[in-house]
Amino acid sequence: MGVALPEFIEGVRIAAGFLSPEVWSDGRDQSPDEMARSLQLADIWLTPAAVKNFSADDFVSLPPDERERLSEAVTQFRAVAGTVPPDAPASQAQVAEALPHFLTILEVLRPYLADPDAIAVRRAIWRACYGHRGWIPSFDFRLDEDSDGAPAVWVWFIINPGADVRSRAVQLQLFEIRNEIRKNFAEAGIRRHLYGSVWGRDEVAPMVLGGGRA
Repeated sequence: MGVALPEFIEGVRIAAGFLSPEVWSDGRDQSPDEMARSLQLADIWLTPAAVKNFSADDFVSLPPDERERLSEAVTQFRAVAGTVPPDAPASQAQVAEALPHFLTILEVLRPYLADPDAIAVRRAIWRACYGHRGWIPSFDFRLDEDSDGAPAVWVWFIINPGADVRSRAVQLQLFEIRNEIRKNFAEAGIRRHLYGSVWGRDEVAPMVLGGGRA
C-alpha cells in the first residue's frame, strides 16, 4: 500500500459527502438528474483535488480490469474538473459530464469506503439535512468518543455564503436539524452523543480539498 493511498481515499470520501448514503452503499436513491442538480449546488467536489494522490499501483488487491477501470475514471474526472474556472461554480453540463466518472470511482472503491456504521450515521444526518440543501449543501462527520469515553459523533455542517449563522432564523433551523438527527439516531438504534459545529463553504474548500474555490 502506497503512503498516498489513505489521502486519496480520504479525498474521495469527502467529495462523496455531497451524495446520499444510498449512492455510497448500493447506488440507489437519487436519479442522475437529481444528483447532478444537488452536486451543482455543492460544487466543491468538482475539483482535481478530490482525486489527488491517486496511483493505480496502490491498488494491488484489485483485479487488473477494475484497476484499469478506476484509472480511466480518475483520468476522465480530472479532465472535466480541470475545465471548471477557479473563481466560478461548475456548470450543469460540467457536473453532468463528471458525475458518471465519479460514480464509477465510488463503485470501485466501495470496499474501501462502505463501513456499515458510518453509512448508518451518514444516512441519519443526510435525512435531517436534505431539506436544507439550499444553505447546507454538505456536511462531514467523525465517529469517536467524547471526553467521558462515551461513543460520539462530531458533525460539521458546511453552509453556503449568505447564511448568517448568528441570525435567530438560522439558529432555530440548526436546532431543528440537530433534534432531527437525534431522532433519526434513535430510530436507527445509533447510540452516540451528537456534537455539531458550523463551517463556511469558503473555509472548507481550500482546507479540506486543497482547492481554491468557495
